[in-house]
Order: sequence, then structure tokens, then C-alpha cells
Amino acid sequence: MYTKGVVTLYYRAPEIIIGHDYDHKSDMWSLGCIFAELLNFGKPILPGKNEEHQFELICSLIGFPTGESWPAFFSEKTKELNRYRRYTFYKDNKIRQWFPNISDLGLNFLMNLLVWDPNVTVSIIQKRMSAQRAILHPYLYDKPLPKLPDQITALKKFEYYKQRIRELIVKKTKY
Repeated sequence: MYTKGVVTLYYRAPEIIIGHDYDHKSDMWSLGCIFAELLNFGKPILPGKNEEHQFELICSLIGFPTGESWPAFFSEKTKELNRYRRYTFYKDNKIRQWFPNISDLGLNFLMNLLVWDPNVTVSIIQKRMSAQRAILHPYLYDKPLPKLPDQITALKKFEYYKQRIRELIVKKTKY
């Protein structure tokens, strides 16, 4: 049994927020948040202050859940529905607007991770992607392929500043 706070709030799956137990499907939501954070230059996309604010931020990104997009939200947790009903004005999925430069395959990958319903089933309604499906997703094999760390400009800048901070710390500790 896991506690409700098993995952950092910024990456917490919506089913955990409303009180469902943690399982591996929640990790796929977290993966989507981390992937989006990488696309957002390392800045969290859903920096909630508390669980209710986190739920609102999720709604602002992917729209309020519907009976089709997350049936369990309406059938199992009706008391929670009243608590979150104020966010029903968030209607649309805004992932494309938040990440306009992502490729179509990247968008598909992200949109299959940041999905309300954690239950992976084969149907017309989109469910959250499983780890097995994610590892086979064409986005991970699309060009340009990943680069070696020394080929990434941002990492070079990071190393420069890290070294500079070390030098300043050493300099201050000498005096």
C-alpha cells in the first residue's frame, strides 16, 4: 500500500489526487509530465501549490474530464466531483498550444501519456499509454535521434555554470 503523497505533486496523476490507490499506470502520467518538462526547458508544466490547484492545472492543460474521457471519475468518486466541478469551464485539450514546436509524433506521444483515464483498453476513447506501448512508440525512433551529452549545447552551458559556482565556493571558503 502506498501513501497518497507517493509522487511529487507536480507529477501526481489525477487518479491519485482524487484518492485512488497508486499503481504503475500513475507512473505513466508522471512520465508525461517529465517529458513535457523537458520540452519546456526544464520548467515544470503543472506546478501546483496543493492538490486542488494541481487538479485545476491539469484541467487547464487537458480539459475537464468527461464521462467518456474518464468514466471512473463520475462513477466511483461522485463526492469528489462536487469538489472539482468549478473547473468544468476547461473544455479543450491545450497540449498543442502549450507545445507548438513539437513534432506530430512527439505530440502523439505526450497526448497518450497525459490522459485522464489510467486504464489501458482498446477502444475509440483514448486511455493512458502503457509502458509497453510507450517503449514502442514511433516518436522514440524518429529522427533526429538522441545526441551524445557532449553534443548538447545546453549541457555545455550547465557544466560551465556548475564549474563557475564551484570556483566561487572554493574562493569564498578560502577567506
